[in-house]
Amino acid sequence: MRSILSTCFFCVAFLTMSAQNIHTMSEIIKTMEASEIRYSLETGNPTPTDYSELLLTNDFYKKEVDGSYVVVRYEPSDSANYYMDIAESFFEIQNMEQARYNYMKTLEADPSYYKVWVYIGDTYYHQQRYSEALSWYQKAIDSNYLDYLAHWACANAHMHLGHPDKALREITIAKVLNRNNPRLTTQLTTIYHLNKKNYTDWYFTPIYSLSEDYDEEEDVSIVRIVYKDYWMSYAFAKAVWKYEPGYAEAMDNNIVVGEKEAVAAYLTMASVQKEAKKAIATKVLKSALDNRCFESYVIYEALLPSMPQIAMFLDKDGIEAMASYILDVRSKIKK
Repeated sequence: MRSILSTCFFCVAFLTMSAQNIHTMSEIIKTMEASEIRYSLETGNPTPTDYSELLLTNDFYKKEVDGSYVVVRYEPSDSANYYMDIAESFFEIQNMEQARYNYMKTLEADPSYYKVWVYIGDTYYHQQRYSEALSWYQKAIDSNYLDYLAHWACANAHMHLGHPDKALREITIAKVLNRNNPRLTTQLTTIYHLNKKNYTDWYFTPIYSLSEDYDEEEDVSIVRIVYKDYWMSYAFAKAVWKYEPGYAEAMDNNIVVGEKEAVAAYLTMASVQKEAKKAIATKVLKSALDNRCFESYVIYEALLPSMPQIAMFLDKDGIEAMASYILDVRSKIKK
């Protein structure tokens, strides 16, 4: 909970600093050369980050507190949990009428327990009553836009009702809201395929590592940068953001701005390195720049895999913009 709530601060900063300039690669190198610390460079093959365990649940919603919005975890009452447990037991044995009755009792006990709207919709969905299911899924989205399961379920219902465009958008929004979920990705790929649209689940995977030592004889801190191939410039940017005194502070410690600098630095090398030019990450990045989707690329490709909770702190327009990037830019470039 603490890590998710702490994310709120840099996302709020991001929303108020979207026009802030970023440093160029040459400026980053000048910073490193003039630094009071020493940067040590080494080629190698560090292990890329594994994102497969970084998954989210639909246990959070936005709540207005003192004029601003915060993300909080559901804390249903004991009576709501009582009816929820009964409903789930009936759902397990496919008794949808009794499951629905107890889900409704759960809502009576706690009207702010928004995710129950999805489960009510599921009882209709399993009875192949797709229009009724869709209406409940839409209520869930209206109550809590962050609920990725509501968007996912909505997409499934739209497919059964013959609304492929709406299904594409809803499953894409669900993907933004839970970037690494493998079952969600499988369903997204299926819906894209049925609509003759491409989605390849590639990842922007920087291969580098950073560490810091201290040389007592020379009385200097040494930042060790190990990188593979064309990830050198990306690693440089990440190193100055993490270790250079005053650097991140001067940019208000804005993690999104920092990632923009790193991705832009990556492109300076990827644009001239033969192997990097062919990489899907480079091709999509160039297309994103051409289509003015750089911000969406940075968040979806470079930040959400390692910090999927960021999506919870974006507003509806930001999430919609990312979905449009995936549908209109990312999906058009094949690996």
